[in-house]
Amino acid sequence: MKKLLTLLLCASLFACSKKDSDSEPQKRDTSQDLPQQIQHLQVNTDKTDFYNFMVDQANNSFSLYKDDTATATLYDALAYSYQLNSDGFLVKCFQPGENGTRNTVEIQRHDNNQIKTIKSTDAYGFSTTTWFDYSVEDGRTVIRTTNNPVDGWTTAATGTTRCVYDANNKVVRTTGYSFAYQKGNMVMCATDYTLPDVFENIRVSYYRGGRSGRLDFLMRTILGKDYYIEEIRKLYMFSVFGIEGMTSIALSDGSPIQELEYQFSTGPNSSTEYNRKINFSYEYDDNGDITSMLQNAQQGVNNRSDRYTFVY
Repeated sequence: MKKLLTLLLCASLFACSKKDSDSEPQKRDTSQDLPQQIQHLQVNTDKTDFYNFMVDQANNSFSLYKDDTATATLYDALAYSYQLNSDGFLVKCFQPGENGTRNTVEIQRHDNNQIKTIKSTDAYGFSTTTWFDYSVEDGRTVIRTTNNPVDGWTTAATGTTRCVYDANNKVVRTTGYSFAYQKGNMVMCATDYTLPDVFENIRVSYYRGGRSGRLDFLMRTILGKDYYIEEIRKLYMFSVFGIEGMTSIALSDGSPIQELEYQFSTGPNSSTEYNRKINFSYEYDDNGDITSMLQNAQQGVNNRSDRYTFVY
């Protein structure tokens, strides 16, 4: 049986203070613990994938490896790699593709670490560049983005978004796609993409509720200090759901998602469409942290169940 990888990153673990023998031991603060391993079980196929982390503190890099349990090593196949600068901001990540290729994202930053551009290059060499512009309005941070995707099959198209973030780094208003908080912790998202001869209409609604755990410290660690920006969040490998510029939900977010519905249609008359509904349930440890998440997805008559387990 393999021993789980012991991560070296947690720089601020709080040891329990010594007390008299007749007093109860103080609980250790687990808010900055990272999972030693993430396990992904596809319930329908009974297949489990194991992911371990390799941390290079000296170079501010974090690599995620898929573990082949038939071998002695924990690091068999690189799944994703994240590189931060010395100030703790993400500057590069890549994911291996087929035949030695890889998908690469490079983040250029100004001297104050605000994002200048994000350039994404896929395994075929086609790229998308997104430009960023920051401003402050009514004490809130406003980030405008303009992107020019080149996919090699359609004519280049330009799209823009405008996101307003409050003091807690939460999106409160957007332009370029709709994003609205409703009563009962319901969030509604929508966007229309128009390219030559292509029209896509996307509608997403999700509900948050139930018992809350801590924030996803793993996501905030590997994505860096501006992890809350939507264009950065979509780079997180362990997300429930992600749509470019719309929303990205981490697997073990502190405000867990309970239900999500995704509607997609394309064509001038919505000739192609499908709906998907996903329900979520969670397990917690004694500290109130999420240790596993089960998601059940239904699309028509097709069902799929996935369980993610976080081993600390």
